[in-house]
Amino acid sequence: MSIDNFIRNNRHLGFRPSKYFRAEGEEGIKNLARLAKGLGYEDPLNFGQFDGACYGDLICLLEDNSGLVEVMLEWLEDNFEDQLSEESDNDLEDAVEDSSDDDDDDSDDEEDDDEDD
Repeated sequence: MSIDNFIRNNRHLGFRPSKYFRAEGEEGIKNLARLAKGLGYEDPLNFGQFDGACYGDLICLLEDNSGLVEVMLEWLEDNFEDQLSEESDNDLEDAVEDSSDDDDDDSDDEEDDDEDD
């Protein structure tokens, strides 16, 4: 069964009447979540609920299908090559180190506050 047939047979999930499965923008993400729910992935907490499904359903699909996550990572590598360059990696590492330094400073302040009591 194709995705188009699946959508036609599962209108109750909130798919919009359309000749094509919309993949762009917010509606595209909602359609993926609806598709995930239709495939049996349901978030018991209904995270990000909207008409017909919830964003949590999509997360459940991703958690259970590492191959889908791998395809997404490959797509990111192909389409964001410049941002994922070695230089960008170093910038990210520096930002993480700076962030952890800030956390260390905060813990010292909390200890100082306790001493004042």
